[in-house]
Amino acid sequence: MSYSEHDLDAERQSIADLTTTIKSTKGDTPPPLVGASTTAVGDYVYVFGGRVASTNIMENHLYILHIPTLMWLKHDLPSESEPSPRYFHTATAYKNRYLIIFGGMSHDLSQTTDHPPLCAMDDIYMLDLELFVWIPLAVSSSLYSPQARYAHIATLWNNDKLVVMGGQNTLNHHVNEMNIFDLVSHQWTYGSTLEGPFDAYRAVLFSPSQRDDTLYGKAPTPFWNDSQSPPACIYANYNFCNLCRDLQTFWPPTEPTQDLPNLDSYEMENLPPGLRFPSGYIKGDYFIFSGTHLSSSEVSFQIWALNLITSTWSRMDTGPLLTAGSWNRGILHHKNYYIFGNKERDMKEDYSYRIVSFENIATVELEALGVYSSLPSTCSIEVQKLGLQLLDNRALSDLTIWTSDNKFIHVNSDILAKKWPTFAQLFDYQISQSKGPYDTLRKQMLMQETYAVTLAFLQYLYTDHLNTVQQHEPHILARLLVLSDIYHLKRLKGLVTFELHQLLTLSTASLVYETATLSLESGLQIRALRLMINAKRVLNRASSPPPLFRHSVREECISPGGSSVSDASSQSMASSPPSMRSFLSGHSYKQKLFVEGNHSFPTLNHPFILH
Repeated sequence: MSYSEHDLDAERQSIADLTTTIKSTKGDTPPPLVGASTTAVGDYVYVFGGRVASTNIMENHLYILHIPTLMWLKHDLPSESEPSPRYFHTATAYKNRYLIIFGGMSHDLSQTTDHPPLCAMDDIYMLDLELFVWIPLAVSSSLYSPQARYAHIATLWNNDKLVVMGGQNTLNHHVNEMNIFDLVSHQWTYGSTLEGPFDAYRAVLFSPSQRDDTLYGKAPTPFWNDSQSPPACIYANYNFCNLCRDLQTFWPPTEPTQDLPNLDSYEMENLPPGLRFPSGYIKGDYFIFSGTHLSSSEVSFQIWALNLITSTWSRMDTGPLLTAGSWNRGILHHKNYYIFGNKERDMKEDYSYRIVSFENIATVELEALGVYSSLPSTCSIEVQKLGLQLLDNRALSDLTIWTSDNKFIHVNSDILAKKWPTFAQLFDYQISQSKGPYDTLRKQMLMQETYAVTLAFLQYLYTDHLNTVQQHEPHILARLLVLSDIYHLKRLKGLVTFELHQLLTLSTASLVYETATLSLESGLQIRALRLMINAKRVLNRASSPPPLFRHSVREECISPGGSSVSDASSQSMASSPPSMRSFLSGHSYKQKLFVEGNHSFPTLNHPFILH
């Protein structure tokens, strides 16, 4: 029985519904605010300052949301050295412990009237998020001190440099200036004029992370010059009547005497519409960009992703849930993108007053939409090679592991006990359930996996990475994902999930879906299911067999109506590392990446039987 077009569209819509959920927050929920900052650090979101929409009273309160429980707490900070109430300031995370507050609009407290006028600020504060105290910064005035401003943009660059750009002054004139604050010396170290205006109304400033060259294969080349540290990047969409969109990069000067380098612009494809008061974050090889879209026919909150390797934009399909209510501010946290709002309010009205609500939070699962990142490396390639050599060195082994296909591998039990938390418990249980001399049992162990899977598992335990060719075979990865779930190996699970995302194609979708379902990896599961449903949709439409089928499926899986980030694996084949292309093409490897031991042992009768 074939599906009708209506059934297939309904299935596709139901998959989009799985990527987004809406929940209510609890506790000391902030009131609807104008110009408050929202910053994610660890498992918490910090909302500071803002003007209360219902009373027009400006605040300097701190609200903290615990993301796993969605519980708000209003934290009373000590009044010593605290910043004045303000809005449209910036709050930048530093070292996962501090918030750096700069500028904003406040009241001119030098005026003694009952209603002091508004004024832009040029002060800077540091909040310790562990001790919840304001740290005084003895900042001396210099030639590079910034102009007072609000509605500016800021980011952390090169680990300890706060880059501040643009904004407006008290008279609402654009501040065409960039300044750099050194968070080590607590001094403004650079100042320069800008050729154009940048502000929070239409632009995002961000800095990509350093490329990790210790992972398996060669990382694809980013759009900037990869021979030096990552640049500062500005994405601006402006002049909404005649929309202009630019992605520009530059390396902020490190010496006061250096001139500001030219801002290099990059060509991009499938550009998003103009989004107002945008938020922007880096996730893996993607820049996530969200904001309010206003047009004569539509008011919506949209999320787009820019592939930093291919410079191609694609819109995230979040389903119908965000089409109702008022959604205003996006935050990236681990695998998810969170959007604050209120499902009962009106987005157009809230935008006209710049109101952000916090009663509800929408969660978008980025992995299900094809946006994911690898785990950072824990050691160098040389150390990984050394781990493989240790596994190959029989002189250092004191235990023999037998596999389900009657082969064995010599290992060191101390290394296994350190890297495999449940090893000792599992080993002791096998001994208690087996018959034979104790000394013999202590030297042997059975794994109910094939030799290939067992070897790949041991290679991970010895190196903390997936760094061999065999480990990247789809069926091996599938079993490793199951083992990571059974043995609660969080890092292995993250590494394998990333690789399965990389290898997700029509030929592997069924395997990936079943494995992700068993291992409760919902993002990977949804993405594989989406790929299979899109393939069925194409099959239903196709009037001729294989050649057209393959061509159409690729087009369909890239996008249900344009370029979609949800099924980017088929798009990214050309930009994949050379070491991965043959997997994507269905070819097998014939050479090994690193030095691997020769573990082709003869098949013997199994000496270790469990009863």
